[in-house]
Amino acid sequence: MIAGVIDAAAAAPMATGVGLGEVLRVVVSLAAVLALVIGVGWLTRRAQGRVGPAGRRLRCIESLTVGNKQRVLLIQVGTQQVLVGASAGGLTTLEVLAEPVAPAPRPTAVAPDLRTSFRAVLAQFGKHA
Repeated sequence: MIAGVIDAAAAAPMATGVGLGEVLRVVVSLAAVLALVIGVGWLTRRAQGRVGPAGRRLRCIESLTVGNKQRVLLIQVGTQQVLVGASAGGLTTLEVLAEPVAPAPRPTAVAPDLRTSFRAVLAQFGKHA
């Protein structure tokens, strides 16, 4: 592709007013800009990968939406927990908890028995027919 552009520019340098040197300069500049964009993207991804949760001292334990654009957040800062209200107007400290609240255990996923589930769906369709 580049060779075709260079050949075309060399064949008629006076007809277009653009010489081989200018075409080569544009192609090299374009390649440099593309390399710079790819390099910055690669560096950005590598820098984001190095930020890990191990160094974070602030963590959102739980959040609850209570209204339109209003939430209540339970934030852990070091060993202390703070209940915060968040709205469009900003953040408000609701309570600094004396005793930390234990996080809720994560539910374990149980694989459903597909045959029983499919039978239940078919039974629902059979009732409505």
